[in-house]
Amino acid sequence: MWTFTKDEIYKIVKKTNACIVWGGSFKIAPADDEIIKIEEPLLFESYDKIVVSVMAKKIAFGSTHVVIDLPYGRNVKIHRIEDAHVLKRKFEYLGHKFSVKVDTLIHKIEEPAGRGIGPLLEAKDSLKVLEQKPDRPLPLEELSLELSSKLLELCLHDSPKKIKDEFEKKYKNTKDWAEDILTSGKALLKFREIIDAQQGNSNIKSSDLKPGRYSYTVYSEFPGRISRIITKNLTVIAKILGAPQDHRAGIFLYKRLDDKVKKRDEILSFYSESEYRLKEAIQTCDLFPMFEIGKLN
Repeated sequence: MWTFTKDEIYKIVKKTNACIVWGGSFKIAPADDEIIKIEEPLLFESYDKIVVSVMAKKIAFGSTHVVIDLPYGRNVKIHRIEDAHVLKRKFEYLGHKFSVKVDTLIHKIEEPAGRGIGPLLEAKDSLKVLEQKPDRPLPLEELSLELSSKLLELCLHDSPKKIKDEFEKKYKNTKDWAEDILTSGKALLKFREIIDAQQGNSNIKSSDLKPGRYSYTVYSEFPGRISRIITKNLTVIAKILGAPQDHRAGIFLYKRLDDKVKKRDEILSFYSESEYRLKEAIQTCDLFPMFEIGKLN
């Protein structure tokens, strides 16, 4: 795993106009990082802490235009749409105070957007979207397009007239623009350019990403329909498997919400590089149910 200095990151951004890094490695908001270390094992985080944690790093990095993803639902940090709107106002207030233009995407979530939970499996999902693979997770693609179009719209207002004129000639709206960038392969090419600048393998494909060597598959015990996916419990089990420290650890979902299942259908698989952690996750399943199967109508 590569670790970059601040100067190296500046060079990468100057060359590619982007980078893919974990901001915590720069100690750019050290107090926030220490609080996260304490709160994370407790699965606790206040709304104000979420706002300050996110905005502290954005402001410290010098971001001028930011789009915040604000999912809400019974199995994520924000439970009600009213709370999501409170957070939206807090983000916008802080953004205004520090001259950062902020927009948000509020949406209800009842299951993960992708099929993977854990660093490698989530990266595999993202690569499949960039590669436009037939089995790519479409909800993740749609969410990515929504966020991208909001960021494009936010930046377009402050862009030179030449860019605005070109946009108006080619596209109806920024969603069309985002879709063109993805489906034309431009997004994948930019991704490979960034990886190359960061001294990684720019030829990496989604099929190259293999999860942990120890695995276990959960099957349906009876026919029915997936009536609920409990995201919070998936996160708990993924951590027991070793994610995110073990990059290859995680959970892959074969079935999504409302999918029909037959008896003995594959529902999900666990992956880990530790046989011990895999056994722990299997033994913990009953305490943290990850899905519910209802009767077919």
